[in-house]
This record gives sequence, C-alpha cells and structure tokens, in this order.
Amino acid sequence: MNAITAYRDPIVWGKAALATFVLSGLLATVPLFYQIIEEQLKPINNYLTYHSVEPVKQVFKIGEPLKFYSTREVYQDVNVEWSDTLFCDIGDGLGLGTYSIYETGRLIKQHEYFTGSWTYQAEVPERPSHCQLFTTIAVKLKFATKTQFIQSPGFEIR
Repeated sequence: MNAITAYRDPIVWGKAALATFVLSGLLATVPLFYQIIEEQLKPINNYLTYHSVEPVKQVFKIGEPLKFYSTREVYQDVNVEWSDTLFCDIGDGLGLGTYSIYETGRLIKQHEYFTGSWTYQAEVPERPSHCQLFTTIAVKLKFATKTQFIQSPGFEIR
C-alpha cells in the first residue's frame, strides 16, 4: 500500500481518528492529574494555619458554657470541618476520657488573620471535672483532605 492508497483507505482513516481521539483524551487529563497531585502534596499550612485553641479562663462554673479563644490565618477560600472533642476527668476513677464531641463545618473566606471566641456546643460535665479540648481541623479539597490537630491547655469545671 502506497501513500495514495493509504490516503483513501477508510480503515487507515478510522485508526488515525481513533488514535487522535485517544491522544486528545489523554492530553486533556494532564491538568486534572496535576491538580490531584498538587492537592495531595501540599501541606495544610498552604491553606490555613491554626495557632491556638485556648479556654477563655482556667476555671468554669458548673453549668456555665465553655468558651474558647482561637487564632487562625486563612490563605485562600477553603471548606473546613472541625471536630472538637472534650476530654474530661470527672472524678470517677477512670481518668481522662472522651466526654463529648462537637462537629461543624463551613466555607471560610480568605483573610489575613483571625482571633475570636466561640462557645462549645456539645454536652459539658455537670460535676467538678478537669478537662481539655482536642480539635481536629480538616480542610476539604476536591481531591484531598488536609488535617491539623491542636489541643487546648487543661482547665477546670467547678
């Protein structure tokens, strides 16, 4: 088969069209693979950094809402989920253990720096206790989830 005959052969045209289709599909996925790899490799501090979670005071009265003070920097708009776990020693002889968990999430807009207080929304001990808050911050990206763990200093409920 010479070049002129191959030019007119529908099988050759079909193979060429199929090869072009497959190659263009592969080339179209390159940016997608790049985004997947980039999200997998970048650490959470490319998106946000939590510097601290601290109780607003060292001793809370029984029945008083627990308030915490957080400091964070957000470098780009991100969907964030928080899981706040309250660990307490309620004096039952079992030591420090999980008392309650509060989970929430939302889109956080980019801003330079944030400090503020918030109220823990889950169950709190109704008896004298020594407690500590452990927070898991998860940035939910399209192809990856990045996490940071932070804990508060201990505090009392009396």
